[in-house]
Amino acid sequence: MVHWSWTGATFATRREPVSCSTEDEMRPLTRPGVVAVSIAMSVLPFILSPQVAPGQALSQKTLIIPAVSFTAQEGGNASRVESLTNQTREFIHFWYTPGHSLEWAFDCEKEGACKVSLAYVAKIPARRSLALNGKIVPGLESFTLPPTSKGKWQDGWQQWGETTLPVSLNVKRGRNTIRMTCLDDTSICLSEIVLAGDGMPAISIPAARFTSQEGGKVQIITPATLGAVGSRWRECWKDPGHWVEWEVEVPAAGRYALGLHYRADGYCRLQIDVNGEKVEELSGFIPPKTGGLDNYTLGTLPVPLTLKKGKNTLRVTTLGGDSRAVVRFDGMFALSALHLTPLGPQEKPSGNLLELATMEQILASLPSKEDESIKPAALGPALAKMENALPLEEGAVFTVAGKKATVVKADVLPYVENQFSTGAFWAPYDDPKLKTIRDTYKLDDVVASGKTELEKQTLLMRWIWDQWDFGHAQELYNLKDPLWILRESRREHVFQCMHSGSVMLTAMAAMGWVCRLCGHSTHTWNEVWSNQYGRWVMMDATSNIWHERNGVPLSSYEYYHGRYVELTSDIVTHARDNAIWRLEPKKGGVRMSITNASVYVNDKLPGRGGRFEVGEGVTNAFDVKDLYYPVNQAALALVPEGDAVKVTFGTMTPNFKEFQYRVDGGNWQVLPGTNFLWRLHQGDNRLEARSVNLFGVEGHISAVSIRLE
Repeated sequence: MVHWSWTGATFATRREPVSCSTEDEMRPLTRPGVVAVSIAMSVLPFILSPQVAPGQALSQKTLIIPAVSFTAQEGGNASRVESLTNQTREFIHFWYTPGHSLEWAFDCEKEGACKVSLAYVAKIPARRSLALNGKIVPGLESFTLPPTSKGKWQDGWQQWGETTLPVSLNVKRGRNTIRMTCLDDTSICLSEIVLAGDGMPAISIPAARFTSQEGGKVQIITPATLGAVGSRWRECWKDPGHWVEWEVEVPAAGRYALGLHYRADGYCRLQIDVNGEKVEELSGFIPPKTGGLDNYTLGTLPVPLTLKKGKNTLRVTTLGGDSRAVVRFDGMFALSALHLTPLGPQEKPSGNLLELATMEQILASLPSKEDESIKPAALGPALAKMENALPLEEGAVFTVAGKKATVVKADVLPYVENQFSTGAFWAPYDDPKLKTIRDTYKLDDVVASGKTELEKQTLLMRWIWDQWDFGHAQELYNLKDPLWILRESRREHVFQCMHSGSVMLTAMAAMGWVCRLCGHSTHTWNEVWSNQYGRWVMMDATSNIWHERNGVPLSSYEYYHGRYVELTSDIVTHARDNAIWRLEPKKGGVRMSITNASVYVNDKLPGRGGRFEVGEGVTNAFDVKDLYYPVNQAALALVPEGDAVKVTFGTMTPNFKEFQYRVDGGNWQVLPGTNFLWRLHQGDNRLEARSVNLFGVEGHISAVSIRLE
């Protein structure tokens, strides 16, 4: 059994009492049978400063208990890791509220102009302003910090970088202050501010040593140098009823402040027990999230503990929550150390007090969600069944006013009615989410550089890929709301494939493109209708990839069938990081599903979808081709009528606005109604037709060429 006892500013695991000399305080104890960690008082403020309010000294009697010294656990198997990797620097983060400002004070030996450099992380561009000694610096009223991400896989919130602000600061001799203010909803991580001027020593200001803040509260991340319990993914600490216990010896009975140096990847519901008794005020509390598997913060619980003299047991239990809810409360908790500080009879815990919440408080703070009564987009006029309609195939012969006419070319997408095409549910033009996402995130600018529709669509996919790092979404695992996902992504939240798929549905629909969700047992992606190619195209925003074969973009079925059944090696994958892959074919198969909806209604996709297998010799309950019906087409029926041809139009264009047509390469005209008479002249005649939706997006062009003799 491991006991803990006071040794001034030193703590040690022991089986027998350990006394520390001054020399002991400067280095770990190394006597046989003893494991110790010693901290000199000159070092303590650097390790513990996040727990200390500005200007407040650390208590000489704080007892620090490494979490790895626990004496028992039950209900799970949380890992015990003596030394953590990726614990490199102290920094501040969760700085995303407009108007939230932080201020730092520093002293200069003399006045002069100083350049300002920042060591920071930004996944996407973030806007800030800067004031010196209470006055906004001209030229720094609004500046943009560029992303530090290199555009690589999963490097957005891990890639540190540096930038120098475009304007120097004219500092005065003596005390100066810098105030930086957030101007948008985008977080950054900040570790250091450096001022450098000619003839004066560089001044380094640790970001965590700010003197004040207003309009919000950043979190300070402090490296966990004492290891941790529960830090490993497969040996995590999250299951309901999983507790870890420590035995602690204190010199006097009384009230103690409890500090936690912890990581909370998601909402973690916790309970504290002292000597076998639950602390009522600390039953079911949720500490602030820390936003990542490597982020540890140090804070003090606002509720003191009452301990007896001598040995005490402290137990921390994870309580979990419903894993099926939109917001989950089963986050992965890890603990590096517990800090106990004695309090006076009327003294309250102080320093960096943790703002605790309960599950009920968090649920009550969520936006109310009423039942949605969204109706699917109107699809435009159906193609009427016409008697004596001409076969639209090359070489077909018919007569017009006694003259021979031949179909020279017919490139017309058909009008297909089946269980999937008629059961689809596409987002309506007036869905307010579409305008909000398009305007808020300036999606028109995102796709502006694309020269073709496919380029624009892949630019939009790339933008979605750029918005967050891939990782387990924890408390928001079940979230489907695209605006909520995007808002949280700017607050350093990570997301997964299904979240990429949800945002892709809405972003594509907002631009007037038809998009649907696809997936198999371990992954989700999308298919987007290409008006340019007249086909469904597989696009995976999680990895920013799409596939083509012989210059033609592929659907999901074509990709998997080509790779697993045809065993072709001519599929080209356009991948993340602007790479080109040629994946080796391999014999196999996949069971996948395709939905036929581009909007969630009450967190469900209402369209009629299908599940099928791709593989050699497989049999499905329906013809997979039925899932690949066309949309946005101008389907045509041609019937000879006197000295002309009557052309009737039909379409399945979500949010249909109008048909347009032109003859012999002339100007496009709006078709009033659904038909017109095409009067042929001797020689070659050409008709082109297209549908247009309410977004102004033009569908695939149907073209028919007829030669009249």
